[in-house]
Formats: sequence, C-alpha cells, structure tokens
Amino acid sequence: EIKALNNFPGIYSNRFAKGDFAAARKKILSRVKADRRASFVCVLALYFPDTKKVKTFTGTVSGVIAPRSRGRWGFGYDPIFYLPRLKKTFGELSLKEKSLYSHRSLAAKKLIAFLKNSR
Repeated sequence: EIKALNNFPGIYSNRFAKGDFAAARKKILSRVKADRRASFVCVLALYFPDTKKVKTFTGTVSGVIAPRSRGRWGFGYDPIFYLPRLKKTFGELSLKEKSLYSHRSLAAKKLIAFLKNSR
C-alpha cells in the first residue's frame, strides 16, 4: 500500500505486476514523488467450518518507497520497500532479519499464538 497512490497496489500487487515485478517496480518509482510512505500488509484467515466463522490475523510493516531498487534478496516489491529503522530495503534483508520484520511473519506469529492459546 503506497499512500501517495491511494494505497495502490494493495491487494492488486500481483495483478499490477502481471508477472514482471521489475517493470512494476519501475512504474511505481516513476509515479511516487514526495510522499513515499508505504506499508506491507498481510492478512491470514482461519476458517472454522463447524461454526462458519473466520478469524483474521494482520501483520503490517510501515516503511517508505526507496528512490531506487536495492538488494538482491526477496521478491516482488522487496527491493523498493525501505525500512528507515534498519536502513535497508526488504531486498537487502537476510532471511533471519526478514523473519523478524516481515508483514507475513508478524501475521503468522499472531496466528500461531492464537492456536497455542486455543488448546
């Protein structure tokens, strides 16, 4: 979600890329000017078939769109998503760092805690 783009591409991140994330990153870099605030958001859903209820777990990481792609790790938009507190893009994070800071990891940790407490 990129603030200056009305939280676009959001849930349409993969569709916007059309299989070519390098091109999608270039498009984003050309569109984002002054307000570079962005977030990676992951929502995991757990469905309970017996009650037909759904419980969701959200992980959000706030950062900014970097002025250029950096790093060779990760995938998708990782090379342009910059974490100021770490002074790195997601594309520069090691696997260990990514498991600590990623939106997916944060959502998964909430799901795991819920499952452990539901015994």
